Amino acid sequence: MSEIKVNKISPRTNCGTVTLGDSGDTITIPAGVTMTNSGTAAGFGSTGEISWDTTKKTSGFTATSGVGYFTDTTASAFTVTLPASPSAGNVVAVSDYAGTFGTNALTIGRNSSNINGSASDFNLNKSNVTAQFIYVDATQGWRVVFTGDQSGSGLSEAFITATGGTITTCGNDKIHTFTGPGTFAVSQIAECSANNQ
Repeated sequence: MSEIKVNKISPRTNCGTVTLGDSGDTITIPAGVTMTNSGTAAGFGSTGEISWDTTKKTSGFTATSGVGYFTDTTASAFTVTLPASPSAGNVVAVSDYAGTFGTNALTIGRNSSNINGSASDFNLNKSNVTAQFIYVDATQGWRVVFTGDQSGSGLSEAFITATGGTITTCGNDKIHTFTGPGTFAVSQIAECSANNQ
């Protein structure tokens, strides 16, 4: 094995790129070595860890595994697309930068993989939430494994919930049809009054 001892490695051109090894190579960092990052790093954590990109995002983009994003939907709703062809342990996180998901929802585009076992995109429509998505397998796809906001409640605004009659769905609306006597009973109301209509 050869050994090179230097104090600094720099690219030949100003602001160039330094590449260590070739595709398929293994770079080993021996025990006892301390690495200090004074810049920006992404994807260097172990499986399931997040490095946060602190530059806010204000329009749609495709996420990179191992990165968390502060997303600002103040101007308009947009979509963050999850990585294509994910592997088990890939992770992406998003956080409501300005507390505006309740007004302009952030959509998490599934990019052909399931989210929580469903072949549907995922909408974050409650303000001040942070969500982390970890890819498990082809059946469940991306699982939401951490959610939170300042009050500790869930990702999405609750809507009014009721029982009684024959219930049909039209978009986000539920219709209770009574063809005779019956009881319409409300079991839950929403925090936001607009969701109680």
